[in-house]
Amino acid sequence: MWDWHRLRNSAFSQGLKLMSDPRVAKLLSNPTVMKLVMQALQLRSTVQGTVDEQGRALARRLQLVTREDVSHLIARLRELEDTLQSVLDKDSPAAGHPMATPDSDTNE
Repeated sequence: MWDWHRLRNSAFSQGLKLMSDPRVAKLLSNPTVMKLVMQALQLRSTVQGTVDEQGRALARRLQLVTREDVSHLIARLRELEDTLQSVLDKDSPAAGHPMATPDSDTNE
């Protein structure tokens, strides 16, 4: 299996070494090269967005639960818990009220 963390760190350190090379600095000062670099970065973002969208579409077609669905459900559950707690707090008897103690007999 690939160790993605180590691979990423290695690529990052190699990139830093390249950036310190004066030939690379001269190359990157060329507007045409920078335009190509920016297009490459945008392409990566576009491809990632397309892959993500296709994954969501496939999950919908297969009726799979996504992380987004779980996040929405958790948020909704918290809202309902807060609502229930506020209703319970409002309906609870106040301290000193005759109904507040379980030993009080009001039906004598």
